[in-house]
Amino acid sequence: MGTYTPVIEFDKYYFRHYDGKTFAEIYEEMETMRKKVKVALDYFWDNSHFRMNDVYGKPVLTVGFYEDSISFWNFKTGDSLGTISGKQLTLVDIGHIDDMIEYVSSGLRKCCDCGEWVEAGKTYSFAGFVCDDCYNPDRHQAPDTT
Repeated sequence: MGTYTPVIEFDKYYFRHYDGKTFAEIYEEMETMRKKVKVALDYFWDNSHFRMNDVYGKPVLTVGFYEDSISFWNFKTGDSLGTISGKQLTLVDIGHIDDMIEYVSSGLRKCCDCGEWVEAGKTYSFAGFVCDDCYNPDRHQAPDTT
């Protein structure tokens, strides 16, 4: 049959109905969804790939759900974009997710040091990216792939 990897994709507006829900409630819903997909497709891994799409249906964010937070990465580059945590998801958090989708869709990357969204910089580690102003060759080392 071949090798496949199931992906669960959400559109840009998906999180709107989670306003006020706890991260534990969101995690439980995602775990239930992930397990149903795993069983339905006889998928052998214990994780699923969650993605957020832009308004054109193209994936822009990779999403990780946890009992106390939600983490985001740039789908195309793998850069870490940060984590939203706390007791519950708020409209402010949802606005930050919308902003991430917009910035990544327009080709910007988020500096892991200063937090600014920029067009250029340097990748370090496996999920790290810094703008040219923050780059320090002694501190920002390339990933060790040995």
